[in-house]
Amino acid sequence: MLNHIVVDVKIMPKSINNFTENDLLSMLLDGLDQLAIVFSKGQINRIVEYIYLMLRWNRVYNLTSLNSPRDILVRHIFDSLAAVKYVTGSEVLDFGSGAGLPGIPLAIALPRCRFYLLDSSSKKTIFLTHLKITLGMENVVVLHQRIEELTPENKFTCVISRATTAIPRLWIMVENVLERGGQLLAMKGKYPQEELQNIKNPFEIERIMVPYLNEERHLVKILA
Repeated sequence: MLNHIVVDVKIMPKSINNFTENDLLSMLLDGLDQLAIVFSKGQINRIVEYIYLMLRWNRVYNLTSLNSPRDILVRHIFDSLAAVKYVTGSEVLDFGSGAGLPGIPLAIALPRCRFYLLDSSSKKTIFLTHLKITLGMENVVVLHQRIEELTPENKFTCVISRATTAIPRLWIMVENVLERGGQLLAMKGKYPQEELQNIKNPFEIERIMVPYLNEERHLVKILA
């Protein structure tokens, strides 16, 4: 399958720490297969370019503690894409987006949805704006503000947040920007039993699988 994929990313080095372009492509395609996600050549290009942009900007902007394309692919890209089948509606808020996670991978996977990447850090939103332009992400909107200041004209069908804060506090912060019938998706590591004790809204918990990662991952769905 690799013979049919030609990655057109000008900033890609041939190898980082003996992890080559072909290694990255092979792992990316295998992980997508495990997640039952089908990407076009253009979507694959965007994922690969995103990884290398993150590595390049990370030297100055401290976007992530990870410093290898393999680790970013597994712990950021695959971890984000594991939530793709749970995203509902067409207007999605990524709360505390940081380096664009999970919003950018999900926006690449779901081009018909509009993703709003919210972060209060100007460094992070500068990077996100550069990503939006460089990757040609027309379905991405970058928001540099705090959640308390957010007054959307139309409320969101889905809010997703990846390891930002405890679920009770997270729910209080986002419930007013969710439309009725919408949902909060909280991405967590281990089963968050204590965090769910005082949640009164209907919720479900999904155990999610992340390719190449032998660690617990859970996704909590809370209905508005």
